Amino acid sequence: MSPEEEEARERLLFHLENQTGFWFGLVVGDDPRPRARLCEAAAAWCKEHGRAFVLHEPEPDGLVQLAVELARGDSPGVHWIVADGVRGLVDVWNAGATQMLMAMNERREAYRKRLDGGIVVEGRSSLKRILREMAPDLFSIRAFIAEPGEEPKAASTDLPEWQEPFSLASMVSADDVDPDLALARLERLTMFEALATTEDWIDAELGATTSLYNTARYDEAERVARDLLSRLEASSVEPEKYAYQRAQACVILARIRILRADDTNEALDFWAEALRLLEAHSAREPDDALGCMLLTTRIAEEQAGLFVRMGEPYAAIQSLFAYVELILPESVVDLLPEMQTDLMGVYVRLAGLLAKHKDLDGAESTLRKAALIIQECASRHGEDPRWEFERLRNSVMLGQVQLAKKDRGSAAQTLVAVAALAKKLESYGEMRSPWRNVLERFYLDLARVLSFQVKYSDAVDRVRVRALSNLTRQFERTPDNVKLGWVLAQCHLKRAMLLEKEDVEGAKDSAQQALELVARLPVESDAEANLKGKIEALRAFVRKPGE
Repeated sequence: MSPEEEEARERLLFHLENQTGFWFGLVVGDDPRPRARLCEAAAAWCKEHGRAFVLHEPEPDGLVQLAVELARGDSPGVHWIVADGVRGLVDVWNAGATQMLMAMNERREAYRKRLDGGIVVEGRSSLKRILREMAPDLFSIRAFIAEPGEEPKAASTDLPEWQEPFSLASMVSADDVDPDLALARLERLTMFEALATTEDWIDAELGATTSLYNTARYDEAERVARDLLSRLEASSVEPEKYAYQRAQACVILARIRILRADDTNEALDFWAEALRLLEAHSAREPDDALGCMLLTTRIAEEQAGLFVRMGEPYAAIQSLFAYVELILPESVVDLLPEMQTDLMGVYVRLAGLLAKHKDLDGAESTLRKAALIIQECASRHGEDPRWEFERLRNSVMLGQVQLAKKDRGSAAQTLVAVAALAKKLESYGEMRSPWRNVLERFYLDLARVLSFQVKYSDAVDRVRVRALSNLTRQFERTPDNVKLGWVLAQCHLKRAMLLEKEDVEGAKDSAQQALELVARLPVESDAEANLKGKIEALRAFVRKPGE
């Protein structure tokens, strides 16, 4: 453990041990592994001291709604919010976190009066700046910032490398330019305007726009970006010659509108113009097609996030669908890894939106197309275990869609087919939070589909035992997860019933596990009462002679 992580851990534990009533914490860093360990430390402390611990991992567009719900004070305890993930661009997460922190800032008195416990927001280092500029009054309550730092990268034989999505800044420029130096360069060009070429102005203004945006100097960034667009519109050069640079400026202006939440219609207009310019540039300069494709990906996902926040999910679906229909699996394998990751994020988000709004056939079709892309990339880059995780994630989502369609046979086939892959991925050891969540969700869904099995099979029973082992570990970490407890109990019940004629002692062991679980679980529905009755009926089966 690094000194930074140790200090952050001590700060977190101090607040857990000494604060009463409502308090606020921010855990930030660009390496998710130390952050995840702080989260686990907080969960362990709460378990040991009998305090409720709730982990929230919403999508970016769900962050602001979570802030509103927590203000009601219905759930005392420590609420840990992860404002980061493998899905979504950095700027999309920042926009969601900005709206969430602003909502928290407005509701700080409601938290103080109603919420007995703390809220900890976890995310990238940029959250510290967002908090300082957008929600400074949160520090009028008891609050702290913990920065656990980074750790050395895992060896290539261990974990797949964390795929950090490109930020909007890296999309425009890979250089981390000081904004004041960029503005000074612009000033020098003004002094020698007669000697400056159009390319000189574009390079200087686009660089300044990027660095100003990167440091949250949005007023100045907007001014320079608009100057750039005005200069190109007024110039005598061919209109489409600098289409790509104009598209970049339009995207930054759209992002500023969203971050300020002041004019979403203008943001949509900027995005529409950027898409038009990218299409024109791609046709004019085929060698730049990949760059245009990357920027189009960003626009599609950012538009979808905005539409969801505006309560227009079908517009979000249309935005994503229009984009992925243009992608051919064989065209993806030669993209940069970051671009491939962004593209998979678009497919995942599109499938999730389609499933949420009951277009299950569309969701299944989208996931099957994504599976072809994963297969193509894995065959070309077989040494990169990232594609194994992508395949598992895609299969988990496909299984969920098939379950929603009540196609239990296909769901079981989908999930059992990747059981060996899940077992392999577990061998990587310590796993970063987003991928660990995929594995945990896989075993949860696997247990559900296997509950519908009617015939015993040695091969499937081995898969079920592995699912039970994984779910048991999850339940031990989160004993307040009643829903998980009932899934675990049902899985033990099914195994006991199937093993009764194959392995009596094994059946009795599973039955005993089920009985011990239901003794701890509250009954909150008719279905749970019915399940408890079935399990209680096993007492005679497990009772030893003479008892």
